[in-house]
Amino acid sequence: MVESVRRLEGQVAVGTGDLASTAFLSGVAWAAWGALLASVQSRIRIQTPPRVEITPRYGQGGVAVRLHCILQTRLVHVIGAMPNLKVLGGGRHGRKRAPYGQRHAAHHGEPERDGGGQHHPGRAGGDA
Repeated sequence: MVESVRRLEGQVAVGTGDLASTAFLSGVAWAAWGALLASVQSRIRIQTPPRVEITPRYGQGGVAVRLHCILQTRLVHVIGAMPNLKVLGGGRHGRKRAPYGQRHAAHHGEPERDGGGQHHPGRAGGDA
């Protein structure tokens, strides 16, 4: 759906509170960034070289991530994806439901053979 990436920038700050493990975690973050970037570049064209800063947070723990990107896509892809977006109330039409007999049997405890009304007394087509 995304044709190209116009701009990709990120800032990551990692820390554990311990100097050695913070340095190790910073190296792991650089390796993860490289793997992620290689995966993205194999699928999508990136117009400008991505910029990322990974900085260790010595003396404090936690991870802070800031990512900024500008993606380019075609309008037809956005329009085609709109029915699947739950934010806009879509996604209702693609729901799969069980056949009537299976739904009804789960409610009343016995399966139906003709698809409706067989075990209800007083209904047309049902056994009394």
